[in-house]
Amino acid sequence: MSTRKQARARRAEVTRVLGEMQEIRARLMKAYACFDTSNDPGLTEASIFEINALRAHYDHALRSVKLKMSLQ
Repeated sequence: MSTRKQARARRAEVTRVLGEMQEIRARLMKAYACFDTSNDPGLTEASIFEINALRAHYDHALRSVKLKMSLQ
């Protein structure tokens, strides 16, 4: 694969991951809202697990973007 094609592919991947990160942030906002308004201990616990999972997913996506940007 040529250098230009590789650079284009990396840019496309970065764009895709940035979109994914936006979706994760939106889901995090919803999970935090659920946590803030929940009166049920089970829903509160579920919100905590969901928030932790989404934060881990976001961190992974961020590392991926940083890696791909450093290769450009």
